[in-house]
Amino acid sequence: MPNASRRSFLGAATGGVAASALGPSILLGQKPGRHDQQGKQKANAYSVVRVTVKETREYCPFYKPGDTFFIRQQCFDPATATPKQFCIHSLKDIYETYMKVRKGPVGNKQVVGCGDHGIAQFEIERLADEKGPGWNRPAKNH
Repeated sequence: MPNASRRSFLGAATGGVAASALGPSILLGQKPGRHDQQGKQKANAYSVVRVTVKETREYCPFYKPGDTFFIRQQCFDPATATPKQFCIHSLKDIYETYMKVRKGPVGNKQVVGCGDHGIAQFEIERLADEKGPGWNRPAKNH
């Protein structure tokens, strides 16, 4: 394809925006990377939310007061959790509040009860972001 035709094609494919302004990664469907001045890829910052069982109003087979677990990078992190098993219904109940708290400032917290008559009360707290390459992704050595 001649250069003039290729530029026209690329301009049409990008909604009329010049391809050179977008960069080659956009044209290939990739997000542009974040790099420092030396060309090394920067670590991304990920949200961290701690869920703490504040109280149980009746017997709960899953949780006891003081149990904690973390949601990092929008992933449940069972490796650092104190409960041995989790009620799937409570995770559903926590989700909506988690999304609100996660998008708020560090220190933001809310309490939510589980859908089983509020037997377990969960405090959901936004902690400081963590930096790293992401879940299950080894750090790149550039």
